[in-house]
Amino acid sequence: MRERNVLDHAWTLIERAEDWTQTAAARDQEGAKVDPDAPEACRWCAIGAVEKAVADLGGSDALLFAAVNRLCDAAKELFETRFLTFVNDRQDHDAMRRLFARALANSERAEIAKAEADNTRQEVERLRAMLAVCLTYIGGMATASTSGRP
Repeated sequence: MRERNVLDHAWTLIERAEDWTQTAAARDQEGAKVDPDAPEACRWCAIGAVEKAVADLGGSDALLFAAVNRLCDAAKELFETRFLTFVNDRQDHDAMRRLFARALANSERAEIAKAEADNTRQEVERLRAMLAVCLTYIGGMATASTSGRP
């Protein structure tokens, strides 16, 4: 599972304004505060939605922190603060849409960059292996020529 999966699932939880909340991680039908992964939760803040998404997808704490950090980075770019609670509680639902869109785009770019770096690393390792074979062959030829063998 990837960070982008968590962010995407979290956004689907709060995509409709009536499923989003402020000043609480999650709320039930009556508006009472509940844990984000409580069965009665039906509205979430940005962080609560990420917590619920991680629980739904069986993710780890590391994945939770990565997704929240990605949202913090997006908040910094858009709202000049990494404080998600401030953004969630003082902005409107459209701001949440922009926040998640930016975080998802940044996450996708990071995945592409990582894949490219992995491909480059693999290519370097392949070239190193080829060089080792060539050097071994050259070393064998040099030994043969000094020993008088053709």
